[in-house]
Amino acid sequence: MPTHPARWGELRPQLLELLYTFDLRPQPGGDVNPDAPDWRDQYESAFGVGHYNERRTILEETIEYLADAPTDADAVLGVLVNARCKAQEAATDKEMDQMRAHAMREAEKLRDSLRVVLHRTLDLHRPNGVLIKNPLVERVQEVLDALDHYPFPFCSGSQHRPEAPDGSANRRRAAKKAGAQPQPWLAEAYKGLASAGVTERELQTEWLVAVGLLPYSARPHLV
Repeated sequence: MPTHPARWGELRPQLLELLYTFDLRPQPGGDVNPDAPDWRDQYESAFGVGHYNERRTILEETIEYLADAPTDADAVLGVLVNARCKAQEAATDKEMDQMRAHAMREAEKLRDSLRVVLHRTLDLHRPNGVLIKNPLVERVQEVLDALDHYPFPFCSGSQHRPEAPDGSANRRRAAKKAGAQPQPWLAEAYKGLASAGVTERELQTEWLVAVGLLPYSARPHLV
């Protein structure tokens, strides 16, 4: 059902909230004062997807344009919020994958260093080239055997790699293998915006650019 023009004005603050995209990216450090009244604007300008002022203009002009069009403002907001949530979840999963990969690399370094130390310990018990058996030597050999055969946490050489609790990594690998679209929420957003009355493809793209789901270069007049 078409929305009364006043409804767009009522939803404007919630729509403007979608301009902030720094939650779609790894959280960096920076010289942004969190006590400043406009700290979110500063943070977005510094660490968001870029073109903050331009995207704000696009959003405000689009709201004004659609106020007199037969569109459903609540449905548009719902589509954009849903797409942003899915994009944020994917960004979080990606960051977790990067952290897991880093942990794997560091664990491998630790395992290699530990092997070197343990083998040197065994060498100290080979005065004539023959290994002297004692409780320490036996324990060292047990540890070396465990390093070679036990699935050391996070090591890429392990047969059993750690998995995210929700199985998200498995789902992403399966989707990639099946040739699925890497950002399925975009197709859903285009379809949802059309159902909400935003039928012009260019206008749909403007919305997605404004809220950071598409790069600024994707704007119709820049293609």
